[in-house]
Amino acid sequence: MADRIPLSSLSINWVPTSAQPSKRCKLSSSSSPPAPQPAPLPAPQPAPLPAPQPAPQTINLVATSAHVTGHLWQLVLALHNQQPQHPMFGERAAGKVRLPLRPVKRANEQSWELVCERLGGKVEEQMGARIPASGACWLSKVTSVQINRTSPGSSRVEVLATVIVCRLVAFLRRPCAETWDWLTEGEGTLTPFSHACNRGAQKNGDVGCINALEHGNFASKAENESHKQCGANSARALCPGHGPRRVKCIFTHEDGWPMPCRMVEDWVPKCKCARACYGARMADEEEDE
Repeated sequence: MADRIPLSSLSINWVPTSAQPSKRCKLSSSSSPPAPQPAPLPAPQPAPLPAPQPAPQTINLVATSAHVTGHLWQLVLALHNQQPQHPMFGERAAGKVRLPLRPVKRANEQSWELVCERLGGKVEEQMGARIPASGACWLSKVTSVQINRTSPGSSRVEVLATVIVCRLVAFLRRPCAETWDWLTEGEGTLTPFSHACNRGAQKNGDVGCINALEHGNFASKAENESHKQCGANSARALCPGHGPRRVKCIFTHEDGWPMPCRMVEDWVPKCKCARACYGARMADEEEDE
């Protein structure tokens, strides 16, 4: 049996637990790979803008009767102010396109003032209270003016002269000796009025356009016949122009309101009208003068 070592001979040094180095190891951030970061979100993209829409075209409407009457009366008054002795003004006589400017003896006496008012009223009857300020036909069942008088001592009405409204307005637009001769040459077979809108009936009772300010003028017989050949809408879509100035047809609906120009860019000939065919003739003439 081995000898026992006496306890008193053993020397044990106790170290307090708090003084001993910790066996636990604190992990530092450098001792492990970084935590994965979420992928960045893509920057928000703005929603695509809608395709630009053409601005709506507003149509300037005017009172029909006042508009038509006003334009006609201004033309008559301008001529009277410049030439008060013009043969168009004075007492009625057989075969003469002549009326007093205003009623002389009684309020309802035939005069140029009352003619203008009557024509404005007839256009309103046909087209309603309001029409576009430009480009539209002036549709009326009255397309000519009869100058008449009541025979003395009876109630019989005597027709002294008849004048087509469009020819009268065409003269008033450019009053001179030449256009006066064209107006008074009879039925106008030598120098007809050519309607650019193809809605110009020549007989009372048939609805026709009397807007000779924008929709026609005196022309040659050849130009007038050329305009007539563009009577169908499909033909006018490729209107080549008529007469020496190549005047384009004017497009209106059956009710007389303006229709968009049909000389579109992908057809031939291309539209070169400054105002999309409306009033092109009048503008060209004013530039030439």
